[in-house]
This record gives sequence, C-alpha cells and structure tokens, in this order.
Amino acid sequence: PIPTARIEIVDVTDAPVPPMTIGAVRTRSDTTAASVVGENAPEIFRNGWFYTGDMGFVSEEGELTIIGRANDIVNFGGVKLNMSSRDELILSTEGVKDGVCFAQSEFSVINELGILLVPEIDEDAEATVSRVQEGLRAKFGARALAQRIYVANIIPRGENGKVSRQSLAASLAKATPFAIRRVES
Repeated sequence: PIPTARIEIVDVTDAPVPPMTIGAVRTRSDTTAASVVGENAPEIFRNGWFYTGDMGFVSEEGELTIIGRANDIVNFGGVKLNMSSRDELILSTEGVKDGVCFAQSEFSVINELGILLVPEIDEDAEATVSRVQEGLRAKFGARALAQRIYVANIIPRGENGKVSRQSLAASLAKATPFAIRRVES
C-alpha cells in the first residue's frame, strides 16, 4: 500500500483481529477518495474505512496474505470453504469442460455444496462426476464433497464472464440433480 495507507483485518463486528487470524480486509488512507465519501457512502465505505471485499490475514511480521474474495468464502456448518479453490479443482478435473460450485440452502438447515458441471463428452458425465468427487475428497476431505451435482451443456455467465453463485443456486433449487450424495450421520 501507499505509505499513508493503513490495512487492518477485522471480524464480522469490524473489530481488528490478531495476526494470523482470517478476516475481512479494510484499508484507510488520506487520499482524495477517502475525503469525498460521506455519510451517504456505499456499504464498502464505513467509518472512513474502505472494505475491499477480500478475506485475508496479516502475519506476525505484518505481511498481508489475501486468501480470496469474501463472497467466495462460505460457511458450511461451521466449516468455511473457499469456493474459488474448489472451482480450480473442478476445472482441472479430467473430462470437465466447465464447472462451478455454489452453496445451496434450500435442502438443509446448513449450506450444502452444489456443483454445476459441463462434461467434455455427454456420455462421460457419470465418470466425470465421480472424478470431481474423488478430487474433492483427496484434496479437501470428505466434508468438502458436493451434496448435489448438476450437469448441463453451458454455465450461465454475466457480461464480464463471472458466474453469480447466488443466482445459480436459486435457479437450480428446483432442478433435478444428476447425482445426490447423502450425508452420513
């Protein structure tokens, strides 16, 4: 950051957290942008701070590490998962042409992991789904397995090429999944 900028990592109450604790990244400086923002500021500006939308932590030495975007970190029954890292694994799986994960809350009192896949070959969808689940288990453990996997021929993206995870979850809430994993008690 510029020399006059301050960076803090804060919890959900906007209280600074100790080093090596993951939280929201916020910054403050004496730049012109900070002085223009008043009481009618958008949500990303609060009490003179700019909330970047990133999640991260600061080391004991003061080095900032960004672990992902706040809207890509989702709580699944007390376990926080970085959705981007799951997307990377999904996209690198053999047989996957496109794929994205998202949180579904329509089926349980806690969020469940859902995945929408576009297989390279339609007839290979079952094997592709199995490879994705095997990859998730190997890298992240059994708790990272998707409860519902949907298969499609395209993943809807906005003008900038991004997927709205919330819109996707809502549109698939009544769809029939290709595969359902029952959570073991």
